[in-house]
Amino acid sequence: MEQAKITAEQTRAVLQSNGQPVYLVDDSGQDASVAIVRIELLKTLVGEEFDIADTYKDQEEVLAGVWGDDPQLDEYTDQDGSPVE
Repeated sequence: MEQAKITAEQTRAVLQSNGQPVYLVDDSGQDASVAIVRIELLKTLVGEEFDIADTYKDQEEVLAGVWGDDPQLDEYTDQDGSPVE
């Protein structure tokens, strides 16, 4: 496994993240598609017992708070909220 030291800024972000991932951006401010997570969270995410379906309810609650009743999302979901296939 590759190891590298994290910066003081990254350390502060991890300490303030309340156990959530810290997403990194590159020098231009763009998403670098990299996240720092604590080992405990990583083990949970990649463990044999992890099932993404267990997170669906929480994902829906979070997204409802972010998107609410955005009419632009209607093309992605049926009237009952289920994904369009």
